[in-house]
Amino acid sequence: MNGTKFLLVILMACCAATASAQSLTLSLDAIVYELGDIMQITIANPSDQDVEFLATPPYCVYNVDHVDCTSVPESTTFAAGSVWNVDYNTDDGVLTAGACLVLLTWLEDGTTHHLTEVFSLTTSVPDTPVSWGALKGRYR
Repeated sequence: MNGTKFLLVILMACCAATASAQSLTLSLDAIVYELGDIMQITIANPSDQDVEFLATPPYCVYNVDHVDCTSVPESTTFAAGSVWNVDYNTDDGVLTAGACLVLLTWLEDGTTHHLTEVFSLTTSVPDTPVSWGALKGRYR
């Protein structure tokens, strides 16, 4: 098992182990995106208690094998019953094709919690041939 898969398994196991104590939910509108697609991230707090986001934004989107997440350390209250929809452009200049991850972090009852959603990012294949002969034929 390579390091990337091992890291992903550990992240998923950690998140699954604490899922029952968490108030928030994290979901994506698809599991496969093409580079440049707009991904909708939905964060919901269906519980009856407020939670604290520890950074802005409270989520990170990155390639599984290139963990690079930056956000501003800023505490924000996410009210009970709230839903937040984020439109995220997958062509952000950081993501590359492959396995990717959305990681949400928050503080609840003095404990830091994490949720993850895994998705795949693909690149488009040109619809038209790009051979030299095809290009010459197009301009005759």
